[in-house]
Amino acid sequence: MRDMKRTVGPMLQKSIDDIDFAGVLMQILDIARRHHMSIPPQLMLLLKTLVHVEGLGRDLYPDLDIWSLAKPILSSWIKEQLDPMRNLQQLRQQLPEMLLSTTDIPKLLDQGLQSLASQGSRQDSQLREIQQIRADMLNDRRRDWLALAGFAIFIAIATQVIGWLSPIFYILAVLVVVWRTLT
Repeated sequence: MRDMKRTVGPMLQKSIDDIDFAGVLMQILDIARRHHMSIPPQLMLLLKTLVHVEGLGRDLYPDLDIWSLAKPILSSWIKEQLDPMRNLQQLRQQLPEMLLSTTDIPKLLDQGLQSLASQGSRQDSQLREIQQIRADMLNDRRRDWLALAGFAIFIAIATQVIGWLSPIFYILAVLVVVWRTLT
């Protein structure tokens, strides 16, 4: 609220010629962004249109006071939107439909609870699948380490042994790699 007062407050004392509406609009949008407020696209288009109209109006007629021209229209629109009698009449017209829709509430609640229950059982099965995948991954990692250790041991022995035993240990090292690849 203080940010808006700081931004809009100085505008109240200035004449229409001294106000930079595009700059003020950018400051207001920065405030909205800083406070994580969402701005409806329709309002953004309206603000963009007002800035363009204001710029065009200043070019064509520098003494144009767009706010004094818009004040009667905006005042009547605001009074119409905030009129308590109009709002009560709208409520009175919508009340039967609202009351009829309350009969659907038990059915909707039941459907929601059934949906939650089915999601719970589906989550349990997914949890079991995840646990199985984790166990398989741990087993695969264990086999990888065993294969690596076997390969390293057979290669180390093959390099140390002299004679006809050396090719046998090389073959055993290759067989360990093939075993790990196939399993």
